[in-house]
Amino acid sequence: RHVKPAQRIVVRPDVRLRHVIPSYLENRRKDVERLAAALEIGDFAAVRDIGHKMSGTGGAYGFPQITTIGQGLEAAAKQRDAVGVR
Repeated sequence: RHVKPAQRIVVRPDVRLRHVIPSYLENRRKDVERLAAALEIGDFAAVRDIGHKMSGTGGAYGFPQITTIGQGLEAAAKQRDAVGVR
């Protein structure tokens, strides 16, 4: 099983939502668990939904890397590409 290296997340100093960032990131950590469970049972619709949420919220919270990851998840899920999701 191929696992990509961890992404380093950097908070931009101008982000106005700084006070909600810890809970936002905790929710993304929970998404990783949800992604693993969805992938285990082949639920690509759930993977696509999580990816879509990440791609839509990452930039708003100051994390363009999360947007990029979400876009990749969404695209891989649409192709039912388990390797791409991983």
